[in-house]
Amino acid sequence: MEKKTNSIIEKALARYKGSLGDSLVLAFTFFLLAGGSLCLGFLGVDFALIGILLIGLPALLSCQLMILRNNKDEGLSNAQAFRGFRLYYSFYFGVYRFWLSLLRSFLVFLLAFLVIGFSSYYIFLAASEEFLNQVTKFATLIYQEGTTLEQVLQAYENSSVLRDFSSIVLLCGFGIAGYWFIHEIARNAYNLYVRSAMAGAPARFANAQFAGFFRQSRRKFYSFYYPCVWPAILLYILGYALGAWLGYRFTGNATYAIAFGFLGSLLPLSFFLPYYFYGLDEYAKGENASFMAYVLSEAESSLKMAEGSQSFSEEELKQLRDDVAEIKKKLSEKVEEDKKREGKEKGDDQNSSSGS
Repeated sequence: MEKKTNSIIEKALARYKGSLGDSLVLAFTFFLLAGGSLCLGFLGVDFALIGILLIGLPALLSCQLMILRNNKDEGLSNAQAFRGFRLYYSFYFGVYRFWLSLLRSFLVFLLAFLVIGFSSYYIFLAASEEFLNQVTKFATLIYQEGTTLEQVLQAYENSSVLRDFSSIVLLCGFGIAGYWFIHEIARNAYNLYVRSAMAGAPARFANAQFAGFFRQSRRKFYSFYYPCVWPAILLYILGYALGAWLGYRFTGNATYAIAFGFLGSLLPLSFFLPYYFYGLDEYAKGENASFMAYVLSEAESSLKMAEGSQSFSEEELKQLRDDVAEIKKKLSEKVEEDKKREGKEKGDDQNSSSGS
């Protein structure tokens, strides 16, 4: 498996270098569009989420589709590209599964906020006498009878120590949640191939097939994924940390610092994106037959259950049998395509070896 992963990475790098100009233009265009959506974060987190949903992720999908079509012989056709883009607007079951990704990222944020908040609180208490004094005064004010909310907020604003502490916790929490959201979207980008292969299937059903197949091949996918994206993880950490530090240093505002942090991470990640999509494309080509075999297995199981049930008419059973036959036909075609591609790749490797 390690040898296959290395081969995929080498092919991804070769495709990136072979279309460097186009890839860089697409990456820069994506950065401008996604960066514009993140700039709405200066108005608040809710505005940033709306920008990501309506501008950032459609820009990402457009970038993915255009990159995959650079190779006209093996990339997506015009019809597949249009269908893939249209599938994004399946609101609850879109190709990137935005709402599910956002929910999981929110849960990660809560967990990170609590863990980092409590651990940092006790570390600050032990390390800083000034922090201890400020916390004591603030707690006394809160529990003092007759204290208004305005007085509490004013005391917080006047305490640079408390503001710095809360900002550190927020920045770390959003940084971790942001990484998890990007991870979810990057993983779900694989869903595009599944949805394209199941033309006309309802969004809920296609997502169920993707989720089932992914559970079955999770280990195999991650054995490709992490060797491919580990530089991007480092770029995200460095970009977010630098952007957040600069944002907080020059504005003193945690909300602005978070926005600067995400913009700082977006810049290097945008130019890493084509390489990842090329790698994902190469991985998906090798898994086409496995996915069709999984769908066939599910379809045959459904057919057996239907044949053993009394609630299906003969016409409905005939339709199910036709569907199974069609899937078998597609699986046979995919296997044949894989054999031809492997033979062509071996021939190319032999020619390059003999040439060198």
